[in-house]
Amino acid sequence: MRPTERFFIYAALALAVVIAAGGRLAQGDALAQDGDAGKNADRPIAVCDLVSVVEKLMESDRYRPAREEAQLAAEEKMRPFREAAMAAEAKARNTPQDDPTFPDLIRDLQRMQAEYQQAFQREGAELEKMTVSQISEAYEIARASAEDIAGDLGYDYLIASRDPTKPIEAPDVAGAVRTMLARPVVKSPKDADITEDVLADLKLN
Repeated sequence: MRPTERFFIYAALALAVVIAAGGRLAQGDALAQDGDAGKNADRPIAVCDLVSVVEKLMESDRYRPAREEAQLAAEEKMRPFREAAMAAEAKARNTPQDDPTFPDLIRDLQRMQAEYQQAFQREGAELEKMTVSQISEAYEIARASAEDIAGDLGYDYLIASRDPTKPIEAPDVAGAVRTMLARPVVKSPKDADITEDVLADLKLN
């Protein structure tokens, strides 16, 4: 995954690191009918690393090819602006400063650089918009799978939490804090983690 894509994923999920994924309040008669649905009654809370599931979804063939295609299309759209700016820069660099045309060349260079920057920002915004849309869809897919599995196993609540044992790696204090906030569950029974079940359900493992 490219660093920029990973940044988008973390930024988009930073405000939703603790999710109650539609807990199911199982009724007594339903529990009596379903053998699996009663075995976790004494531990009603399941845990799932939804961020990891979303990351794997984003790197799957369901989403990655579309982003790569959009990236190539954006680069193709920016190419004329980039080439024009580079040509103007070369022309200005090879023109003596006392040449009467030099000021005009500098103005042309500045204009073309500004046009390239605008194109870069415009295409970047479109790529980010597409990535956010994919993340939102991938999250809903992951959440629905996790909710169904948690319900089938008899859990009433589902908490999204990353693995608390992994080292905290972040470029700054804000990133470190976000990483900690993404781990609301510090300790839980191993069998309460349904992440692998969700990955298997979505055929991501």
